[in-house]
Amino acid sequence: PQTLILNAGVMLRSRSLSKDGLEMTMATNHFGHFLLVNLLLPGLMEAESRGEKPRIVIVGSNMSYMHGTFDFSELAIVGGDEKEKEAYLQKPYELFRAYGQSKLANLHFTTELARRLEQKGSKIPVNQIHPGEVLTEVMRDMHPIIVKLYNIFQPVAYGFLKSAPQGAFCSLHVATDPSLATSEKTNGAHFVRCAPAPLSKAGSDEEV
Repeated sequence: PQTLILNAGVMLRSRSLSKDGLEMTMATNHFGHFLLVNLLLPGLMEAESRGEKPRIVIVGSNMSYMHGTFDFSELAIVGGDEKEKEAYLQKPYELFRAYGQSKLANLHFTTELARRLEQKGSKIPVNQIHPGEVLTEVMRDMHPIIVKLYNIFQPVAYGFLKSAPQGAFCSLHVATDPSLATSEKTNGAHFVRCAPAPLSKAGSDEEV
């Protein structure tokens, strides 16, 4: 079966723009996934029509639960005017807030895509997972001192944080468990430790 796992992610210490004029954290963590899914969705639905059981799994984060509302101002497309770019880049920016907002966008995308596919009569499941606290290179753009300390204490950190293979376990569970092969049982859910968790109030707001 065709399974799409969306796992791209960055944590950037300063505000920057993509070539398309999008805030880079949001562009990488959300818009890239959004575009890829929409490009591949016709093929997934065609596979479903042939009797296959494709799935869509989005790697999110519990950090989305830290935000009560979604900041739509971060979805602005900044044009080619240099003054406009400079003004945007000077806006206040906080790494964990930007990351959490991008993950809240993932959660909204998960629930809305699941709802729209159900309306079309599709049983393709769309679910999101939280991998847990995993030792990866996602923090490589943080302040150099933090990165250096991270590298020094990394061997110790393996005692209480997950390795990358361990962090992938929930993704693989949602992508392969036979009971999750269609949307009939579970759809538009946020999985934590291989089980659906209650959605946050912001994440379950259909009006957004």
